[in-house]
Amino acid sequence: MKGKGIFCQTTAATNEEYRKELKRKNWIMALIGVLGLAASVIAAVAWKSESAGLPDYMVGVYCGMGTGITLGCLILIGRNLLLFRDEEKLKRSRLENPGGGSGHDDCGSGSGADRGYFLSHTDQGVPVYPLCVSVQLSDRLPGV
Repeated sequence: MKGKGIFCQTTAATNEEYRKELKRKNWIMALIGVLGLAASVIAAVAWKSESAGLPDYMVGVYCGMGTGITLGCLILIGRNLLLFRDEEKLKRSRLENPGGGSGHDDCGSGSGADRGYFLSHTDQGVPVYPLCVSVQLSDRLPGV
């Protein structure tokens, strides 16, 4: 059983197909990175506005999570861009990582618990995080 996350499967048989898939995944990671950055900015703005009433530790949690998501996405995008420059590395990555191009997400092998952990954190955790931030802040910000 293979994982079906957005970064887990590849059907690329050639380097050109693999390059197209990596470009698509880079755009998805860029979107996730922008959402992480937005979460950090929203938390910082809510902390600066005294009326939000957001505790300091929650600001740290939101800013830390948003910054971590953004930096992680930037690192993976940079890694993929480096793969584009060298055909041999691109081919090696395609052949060694049947689960995708990020090098860390071989969802096709390993135990079921590992696959479940990976899928729950990428496919469910990332979209839920901005939702939680917006719900928490929406009832505390004035005029929202």
